[in-house]
Amino acid sequence: MGLRTDQLDFELDPALVAAAPVSPRDSARMLVVTLPPADAEDDGSLDLEHRRIADLPEYLGAGDRLVLNETRVVPARIRGRRVDTGGGLEGLLAESAGLGRWWAMLRKSRRLRPGHEIDVLDHDGASTGFRPESSVSSTRSRNPVEAPSWSR
Repeated sequence: MGLRTDQLDFELDPALVAAAPVSPRDSARMLVVTLPPADAEDDGSLDLEHRRIADLPEYLGAGDRLVLNETRVVPARIRGRRVDTGGGLEGLLAESAGLGRWWAMLRKSRRLRPGHEIDVLDHDGASTGFRPESSVSSTRSRNPVEAPSWSR
């Protein structure tokens, strides 16, 4: 039996996405997947264990290979304020929607309703003059926004 990619499908709660690296770095979480023996009956289940990166040496033996992912995270934190109340919010540019447009995950102090406008701020807290091209209805909005030039 081998590992099937459909066994790795899962829903990811946006609240669990790290906005910053943990400190110390070796305290980062690690998911350990143990495959059943090759001669075991395939019932579709996997043995999953939640550990820390500091525990990694326990799982490596002579001749094992460790593949390092050197992907870098784009600094995608955005800050803004509601145009109508001045209330602050922050978020992350989560996924490119192509041509300078991004899906954004927003955290805010009060509920955003359809039609609310957001003024995106630069790193010093000044208005960038950018506003999303579509109204925001909630953190689950599927309306991509055009990213401000400093985020490209």
